[in-house]
Amino acid sequence: MCVDDSVTIRQLVEKTLSQAGYEATGIAHPLKALSLIFQLHPDLIFCDLNMPELNGYDFCAMLRHTPQFRHTPIIILTSHSGLSERL
Repeated sequence: MCVDDSVTIRQLVEKTLSQAGYEATGIAHPLKALSLIFQLHPDLIFCDLNMPELNGYDFCAMLRHTPQFRHTPIIILTSHSGLSERL
């Protein structure tokens, strides 16, 4: 699953994963993504840090507080290159 408000990023992630043989779903709205994640149980989540409604930090924190997604890999997507974003 790719949660990113950028249509370009979502399409790129979906296309790349699909070409590699994976099923990929992209969604722009993090609050809607939370309910979809519970339905689809993705094996991997790509998440933007800067999104409307809910930022990536809070989005990830919500998932980490849920037992079934505590260990699901989350890859953060961001254009920021600062040390705090990398940490």
